[in-house]
Amino acid sequence: MSKQAKMGDILFSQKEMKDALYANADGSAQTYVGLNDDAVNFGEAESFIDESESGKVFSVRITNTSNATQKLQLNSIIQNKEGYAIMKEGTVVEGLTVTGDPRSFDTLAAYIANNAIRARSIKLNVSDEAQLDVPLKHLTESAFMSEVVRQVVPADQHDQKTTNTKTVDMEFKDWILSDTATLLYEVRAGVSVNMTIRFGASIDGTHTLKSKHARATRTAARYFAQQNA
Repeated sequence: MSKQAKMGDILFSQKEMKDALYANADGSAQTYVGLNDDAVNFGEAESFIDESESGKVFSVRITNTSNATQKLQLNSIIQNKEGYAIMKEGTVVEGLTVTGDPRSFDTLAAYIANNAIRARSIKLNVSDEAQLDVPLKHLTESAFMSEVVRQVVPADQHDQKTTNTKTVDMEFKDWILSDTATLLYEVRAGVSVNMTIRFGASIDGTHTLKSKHARATRTAARYFAQQNA
C-alpha cells in the first residue's frame, strides 16, 4: 500500500499527490473540497476538509450467545452475500442479537438503502480480544462489474501506545455504504462486539432538494429586491 498523507480529514496517496501536481502544472487543476455543494450532506461539517465534524455517529451492539460463529452483512445490496444474515434490530438468527444506538438499527439500514454514505472510521470494542483477528470486509457490487471485496484485520490496526487490547479504532479513505456496498463481518461464538461507525458525507436526496430550494429562494428574493429598489 502506498504511503498516505492527510490534509484536514482528506486522505490521499503519493500517487494522487503526484497526479495533482502534474494537473496543476498544466493549469487543469480544479478546486473542490465540497464547500457549498448542495448535493452533498456533510451534517455539522462544511466540507470534506472537516468531515470528521459531521456529527454522524451510530453504534451497533452485536451479541452472539450461540455456540457457532455467525456471519453478518450490515445492509442489503443488489445481490446479498450467500451464507450471511442481514443485520436488523433485535434477533437476527437464534442466539444472535443486534441493537442500534441512538436509534433502532433498522433506521440506519433504511437510510443506507436510499443514501450513499461514507464510513470514515469504525471503532470496535470486543469481549474477547481474539475477535480482533477476524477481518472486517467491505463488499461492492453493481450490475456492471463483479464484486470487489477489500478487508482489514482489526488486530493489525491496534494502537501500540494503548494497553487496551480489546479496542481498535480504524480509519478508512474510501469505504462507502449504499445499496451497492456493504460490510461483512463474522462474530465468534460467545462474543459481544460494540461497533461505532463515524459517518461522513452522504448523497442525501432530501437534503439536496431542500438545499436547491433554499438557493432558489435566495435568488428569487435577491431579484425581487433589485427590481423594487
